[in-house]
Amino acid sequence: MSHAFDAASAAAATHTTAEPRVPGLLGTIDRALKGVNHVIMLLGGIAGTPRAKTVVIGGGFLRHGGSAEQKAAHIPSIIDGSKTLAFAQTEKNSRYDLFDVTTTAKKDGGSFVLDGEKAWITSGAHAGLHVVFARTAPPDEGGASNKRGIGCFVVERGTPGLHVGKDEDKMGQRASGTVALAFDACRVPEENLL
Repeated sequence: MSHAFDAASAAAATHTTAEPRVPGLLGTIDRALKGVNHVIMLLGGIAGTPRAKTVVIGGGFLRHGGSAEQKAAHIPSIIDGSKTLAFAQTEKNSRYDLFDVTTTAKKDGGSFVLDGEKAWITSGAHAGLHVVFARTAPPDEGGASNKRGIGCFVVERGTPGLHVGKDEDKMGQRASGTVALAFDACRVPEENLL
C-alpha cells in the first residue's frame, strides 16, 4: 500500500465550497487542514505527534467553531507554518476533563479578561496562537451541569497578561516542549471567542 501524499486526490475527496479560499496547494481552509493532517499521519512517530495534537485538536476548534474572519486570520499562518498552535485545555486538578475548568473569562466591555492557569501545554512556549478554554459563567447550582458556560478563546502570543512557564523536565517526548500557561488579567477582544 502506497502512503504517498496525493494532493489532487485529497483535494477532490474533501471538496467544499462553503469555506473561504486560502492561497496554496489545496484551496480551502478545510481541505488545507485535512491535507496537513494527512501529511502528519504519514510522518508518524515522534516527528508528527506534537504537531498532530496542535493542528488536529486546536485547528479543529478553529475550523469548526471559528467565524470566517477568525479562520481567514489564523488558519493560513498555521498551515504555512509561520505560526504554531497550542491547545490549552488541561488544568492541574482537572483530570483531563474538558468541563472541569477553573480558568475564568469575564466579559468587560468589548473584551474578555482571562484569569487562571493551564498545565502541561504542548508547544505552549513557542506557539503564536493558544486555543484556550475558560469558564464564562459559573457551573449550575448543585452541580447539575458543569458543561455550560465554557468558552473557547484564541489568545495570541505576546498578549499582556499571558505568562509562559518554564519547560517541564519530562521522561519522554522531549521533541516537544511542555509548559504551564498563566493568565493574569489577560484581556482578549470578544472577537477572539470561538
